Amino acid sequence: MLIHKHAILGLLLATLVYLTDAGRCSWEINVTEHDQFLLMPSPVQANESCWWRLHAVEEGHHVVMKVRNEHNLTGCPRTLAVYDGHNSSDPLLAEICATEKMSIASSGRTLYVDMEQANTFAETRINILVHAVRECGGQLTSFGTYTELTSPGYPLDYYRNLYCSWVINTESESETVILKLTDVDMDQSDMCKNGAVTIYNSNSSDESLLLGRFCKTAYTGSIVQSSQNTLKIEFSANVSSPGTYRGFKLQFYSVAEKSCNFTTELVENTSMFIYSPGYPNSYYNDLHCLWDLWTPNEMDIVLEVVDSELEGSNPSCSEDAVTVWRQYKKVETFCGTSTPNFTIPDGLKVMFTTRPAVGKKGFRMKLTAGKQNITPSCGNQNLTVVQSDRYLVSPGYPMAFERRLHVDCLWTLTSSDPDMMVHIEVLDSQMDGYRDCDSSDKVYVYDGPDTTAAVIQIWCGNMKPVVQSSGSTLTVRFVTTDRRLRRGFKLKYTETREPFSCGGQISVTNSSEQYLVSPGYPGNYRRNMKCVWILRSPQNTRIYINVRKSSIGDGNICTDSYVSVRNGANEYSKEIGVFCGEAGPYYISSGNVMSVILHTGPGSVKQGFLLEYISGSYHDPYDCGGHIHLNSTVTFCRLTSPGYFSNYYFDMKCVWVIETNNQNLQVSTERVDITFSPSCREEYLTLNDGSLSQPSLIGKFCGQLQFQKEFVTSGKEMVVTFQSRRPNNVHSGFSVLVVDGDFEACTLQEQMAWDTITYITSPNYPFNYPRNVHCSWRLDTDGDADMAVQLTVISLNITKVSTACDSNYLEVFDGYDPSSQSLARWCGAGQDHDVLSSSGRYLFLKFDTSYDTPNTGFNVSIKRIFSPQASRNGLIIGIAVGATAGVFVLVAIGYHVVRRGSCFQSDTIAHRTNLRRFFYKNTHQ
Repeated sequence: MLIHKHAILGLLLATLVYLTDAGRCSWEINVTEHDQFLLMPSPVQANESCWWRLHAVEEGHHVVMKVRNEHNLTGCPRTLAVYDGHNSSDPLLAEICATEKMSIASSGRTLYVDMEQANTFAETRINILVHAVRECGGQLTSFGTYTELTSPGYPLDYYRNLYCSWVINTESESETVILKLTDVDMDQSDMCKNGAVTIYNSNSSDESLLLGRFCKTAYTGSIVQSSQNTLKIEFSANVSSPGTYRGFKLQFYSVAEKSCNFTTELVENTSMFIYSPGYPNSYYNDLHCLWDLWTPNEMDIVLEVVDSELEGSNPSCSEDAVTVWRQYKKVETFCGTSTPNFTIPDGLKVMFTTRPAVGKKGFRMKLTAGKQNITPSCGNQNLTVVQSDRYLVSPGYPMAFERRLHVDCLWTLTSSDPDMMVHIEVLDSQMDGYRDCDSSDKVYVYDGPDTTAAVIQIWCGNMKPVVQSSGSTLTVRFVTTDRRLRRGFKLKYTETREPFSCGGQISVTNSSEQYLVSPGYPGNYRRNMKCVWILRSPQNTRIYINVRKSSIGDGNICTDSYVSVRNGANEYSKEIGVFCGEAGPYYISSGNVMSVILHTGPGSVKQGFLLEYISGSYHDPYDCGGHIHLNSTVTFCRLTSPGYFSNYYFDMKCVWVIETNNQNLQVSTERVDITFSPSCREEYLTLNDGSLSQPSLIGKFCGQLQFQKEFVTSGKEMVVTFQSRRPNNVHSGFSVLVVDGDFEACTLQEQMAWDTITYITSPNYPFNYPRNVHCSWRLDTDGDADMAVQLTVISLNITKVSTACDSNYLEVFDGYDPSSQSLARWCGAGQDHDVLSSSGRYLFLKFDTSYDTPNTGFNVSIKRIFSPQASRNGLIIGIAVGATAGVFVLVAIGYHVVRRGSCFQSDTIAHRTNLRRFFYKNTHQ
């Protein structure tokens, strides 16, 4: 006969149970760490009660009672009342049905169980197992390797009415504790009220230093880190929690105090905290912390900065700073005592950097993951405007970050006093859209009680306009597409009697996408306005503004409507630029303050402007020029005007001195676009051969130079100078390329002379020729031996060193090379209009200079003519032919006279001779 295994085990254990003389179903039981079954009479009589007093034999132990229904009983024939002590006068822990499954632990060494039978006879079985467990919690030490910690009973069911507390300390005070939850399986109750694993950033249960409270199932590994060398873990389980759960398993280890980089998953609807290293004491210098936080299933992360005390001040945050990133895009940077909060989908990165300066308390930020239930509710759409500040935000602001919502909200803002106007100032704006706000999320502002009124402002993107109604009512309409929304907008509204004044103070940060727009943009601005904006950035930074869109005035004549940009805090500061028309310049301030002044005249109105501004460590454009040394490593440099290719500034003078270790320098003018003035007196680019103390002008430019021109210096040094004044419109400036090497200013040049006039000039003409150059030109009539080269001196100004012209001169040779006969040698000045010709098809020019002070050089013209030698030969041949013809004529005449008896006269001979001469002249003219 087979006997059930549980019955056999029960009989064996019964021999170990101490049974008192308290009735047929009441027991006093000593409990050890070994499992024991609770026995009872079976069947139990109707209305019969039984009790057990369970007592842990060893100190430092709890009693655990496990109720197991392995027979799939239904209903509740027996009820168990469990008391945390010796009898029913102690705290009642639970009243449970004997058919449930549950594990309950005593808080001390004793547990009292009272069972009441139903009022009917029942043949039921109950499976209750008891054993003793050691007290949980205590002091632990963290090392550089993983240590594992689990809840009591893990991975089997954890016990109700159990509280465990562990304090973990690192071996060294210069270390922190990193804790990784690898498994959490508990009753997922709201606010973890039925039990949780709670972690504190200290050795106490201080809620202000909470690191995280977990009761949701989390298998992927959530990570928290202490800010100092101590961390506390608490584990609690409420008796009323239904079901069976494993509890938790975690790992902990220690790292250096400046090691503050980890990647972790955020559990849905569970908050955890990040602390700066050292918090709440001062943080450390030269930190670079990066926390990578992500969520599964495209949940949102709500980041709330609870406490912040960092070195530096917003918005620059040039000292210590916390930067929040979404993927590779910066969301926000904060420092000082700023405590921002925002919602970011999917995941984010938090970066904390410090400099070697005084450390502050640091920060504490709370992170929660979950599905944010944001509905596009417009809220109260009829708003009363009073003199105190009130605020209007877009639906879901700022939680609508990158959501797909379609919103169309209309708000009517009405002044409490009909004689006052409505003034709104946009404080924050982050929406889709750019420049003209076409096909994007946008806000319309109507100058009246509904959308039939005139539109006085449209904004989108990051624009932050200031708008004011002309009457007592103003209407705001917010319209979005089906694209992802950004943060939305926040604006401040008040009522006022003051007339609308544009302009104001603007704080400039190093964040991108900060925009300034003219009033009404992208609608038209008003006539006869003057707006002054003062832009300020942090100390030791400069302001960069880039005009993204401009439509101002009529054309590029900046007289009626224009924008003036100045270096300073008012409209009387040094002006660095003016733009109008369709110009798109950019400017950089010399300090941390810049003024932008809009002037509109009585003429036609246009769209206005949109400019982007940002602060940073930009180079002062007025600090231009400098000394450049070219060598074997740096063989070239490109010089450009400040602001190239957009625009240069007013009243600039830049001087560059370029030197080389090589023989000389070659300069190429790649582009010149400078305001033109006669003789380039006002604005110019000059190239000087030589040093600052002994310059020789070899080039001067203004206006527009569309072709490249090259210059070669005489030696190892040159000077480039750029001077600007006040152009009437925007010019791009210049770009020149300087290369070092061993260049020849000029070599032997072969040049043809044609019937039309061409010109030959000295190098750099009409500016100074280089020192110590040797130039030559071989001029040819294209192979025609009957033609010659005629040279005419147009201008000549060569430094005369001696009367013999033996060091600086221009010499002309009648032939193929300088071994031919010299026709002339010139130096000095005053040979203008001298003319000479070659005797044959070639003419050779030689130009030599010394190290003496150079001059402008020469300009000569050449053309092809008939050779004089060919003319003399023609004359001789003509005479010979004529004589022969004359003899033939005389013979013919004589023959005629003899035959005809005719007579002839001498004037007839003279006439024939004249005919011959006429023929010659016509032939060789």
